[in-house]
Amino acid sequence: MKIFFFFIVVFLILSCGNETDKSYIIEKCVKPSDCNDNFECKFNDLQALDGECSKRIDCEYSYECDNNRTCQKDYDLNKNFCGNNKRFSVFTKSLNNAYLYKEYFQKIELSYPQGEYFFSIIKGELPKGINLSKNGVLSGLADDEIKEYSFTIEVLNAPENSNIFYNYKKLEKEFTIKLFDNDPCNYKCNEYQICNNDNQTCEETAIPSGLTRIYTENNDIYQGNLISVYDHSKWWWDSSDEFTYALFIEDGFQNTGDRSVMIISSYQINKIETSSNYLSIENYLNFLKTNNFLLKLPFNEEVFVIEGNEGYHKEESGYGDFAYDFVINDVNENNFQNDGLNNEDYYIYNKPVYLPIEATVFEIHDNHPDNVPGEYIDESEANMLGVKLNGNYYVYLLHLKENSIPMLENNNCERDINDVKCIKVGDVLEEGTYIGRVGNSGVSLLPHLHLTMFVYDINNIDNVRMWSIPSLFKNLEQNVNGELSYYDFYQPKTGDYLKNNEN
Repeated sequence: MKIFFFFIVVFLILSCGNETDKSYIIEKCVKPSDCNDNFECKFNDLQALDGECSKRIDCEYSYECDNNRTCQKDYDLNKNFCGNNKRFSVFTKSLNNAYLYKEYFQKIELSYPQGEYFFSIIKGELPKGINLSKNGVLSGLADDEIKEYSFTIEVLNAPENSNIFYNYKKLEKEFTIKLFDNDPCNYKCNEYQICNNDNQTCEETAIPSGLTRIYTENNDIYQGNLISVYDHSKWWWDSSDEFTYALFIEDGFQNTGDRSVMIISSYQINKIETSSNYLSIENYLNFLKTNNFLLKLPFNEEVFVIEGNEGYHKEESGYGDFAYDFVINDVNENNFQNDGLNNEDYYIYNKPVYLPIEATVFEIHDNHPDNVPGEYIDESEANMLGVKLNGNYYVYLLHLKENSIPMLENNNCERDINDVKCIKVGDVLEEGTYIGRVGNSGVSLLPHLHLTMFVYDINNIDNVRMWSIPSLFKNLEQNVNGELSYYDFYQPKTGDYLKNNEN
């Protein structure tokens, strides 16, 4: 039995060494623990031999192992290990250049890519925005100083924080990444300019059709639909040579911090550029539809637009440029009967008014007396209801009858019509809510309802005010000499006979 075991041992030793040179022996073992102190196999397991006993020699910086398992100089490598027939090294010799704000991607390749490897930076720095993944990929968007960045990468053939050191290998290699400015204009061009590579200057891009671009003295630039220009010289008080521009910016709308309409004084403007079709407000009108900023006529019967966006509304300091005044006419196109000296002579006086859009109550005035037709006191206040939509959009209805708005303060919530909702600031009211009756209060010569949509100029801290802007009505029936036309969306004009189309 002893003789039989002796022959087995001799046979296995010869089998382990007959494929290697005499200076080094690679033993094939089942697992690392089967190697003895002399790097020979311990024959405690005769199963399949898949391990490897290798005496490891650590070569110094820029040396590698030769065929005799000794270290020799090799300037292509940082560090290698003797004791394995396969070289373990970083195959990637250099890294690509990086450019500001452009995607960067570089994979660090190894010459012995078997198993799992962990990459890390142990010295130096990468450009900000570029990162090294654990599996050896450099990627990101560089945003840093224009210069050369040097750093050292460490590679371990074991997962991060692993306690496994079997056949352990570690490499270090130094790299550099040069970061360049991809824009010879040094990114000084604004969003409406392009960089001319030949002379390193910023050139203006073309303005899309229907848009206007405004440059201010503060170097701000706004581009959008020019929906109004308010001419201050037409005001009957405090007239000047100033113009105010209302510019709709399509992507500027938010429920808070709304900048969809910019109000800009001509005194602040350095330059204005327009396309060939600069008066187009198509984007603005689509915005009103998309956000359901659509008004319904505030009456249940046909009304006449006695004044639209012309005439005396242009004299109201920007508050009436897009206002509508509604009355009721008879078949002879008169808006009153008798001699018209009393408010009761006017067909629209005391008619119920309904909220044209769902909104939040913002402002209420209800205790101002009605004027005698043909007379008013300068700067007298009108009874009114102001409601807030989303963003900085508001709708106001003016010249209501004294004490007709259902308010607890006036103790009149139940005295006007049945099922009246009592209104207070902060209430959210549905479209069609009864809000009061037509009167003749404020700066008004005859009973009528004044309606306009405003935008709040919140950007002017010193002189915050509201500016009248175009509105859009929905589901209207227009009567022209007895012939009816129907509109899903319509902007009323002076001389229109209009009624809500309930069909």
